[in-house]
Amino acid sequence: MTRNFNVRYNPQIYPDIQKAVDFYVEQTQSNELGQKFVNNVENTLAKLRHSVLHYQIRYDNIRLLPTPSFPYQAHYRIDEENNTVFVEAIFHTRENPEKWKK
Repeated sequence: MTRNFNVRYNPQIYPDIQKAVDFYVEQTQSNELGQKFVNNVENTLAKLRHSVLHYQIRYDNIRLLPTPSFPYQAHYRIDEENNTVFVEAIFHTRENPEKWKK
């Protein structure tokens, strides 16, 4: 039986996403790649309702969900007791994950 989880987002993920979009738009002088990134992140985060337990804990009870085609990962934690997932950050794979704690 598949468990469905409620997904909650740390408001800081939105500036994280916008920063990446701005970078892609600046680099390509087009909105196309920025929009593709947003769509990719949305599709990736939609998976969390059903597959949160598929990814291993990487640090401080945080799991990482990669975004295909882009070097970004969603950093999230699970409250199994309340069937809730908390997305804490969307980071480039080269960024230090300690950054979101600040």
